[in-house]
Amino acid sequence: MVIMYLLSGIFGLLGVYSLSNLANLVLGTSVMALMVWCYVRYTGQYLSIGAFVDSTADVVWLQVYGPAYKFFTNSSGTSRAPRKKND
Repeated sequence: MVIMYLLSGIFGLLGVYSLSNLANLVLGTSVMALMVWCYVRYTGQYLSIGAFVDSTADVVWLQVYGPAYKFFTNSSGTSRAPRKKND
């Protein structure tokens, strides 16, 4: 959500208002989904909607954020700096 907020500001600053509005739409949808999920978890009502939000979040994580996270963090273990020998 923070990334969408920053992208919206950057696109607005650059004058690309269509992309700024798209980032705001994604941000607003994410906030609404979070609010619905919290309501469902707190009250226990509308469990089918809560299950839908959970499954949608799983799909987004597995298809988008998971691979991007692995790519940017280089999770193969090679991102660590080599240790110096104490001579």
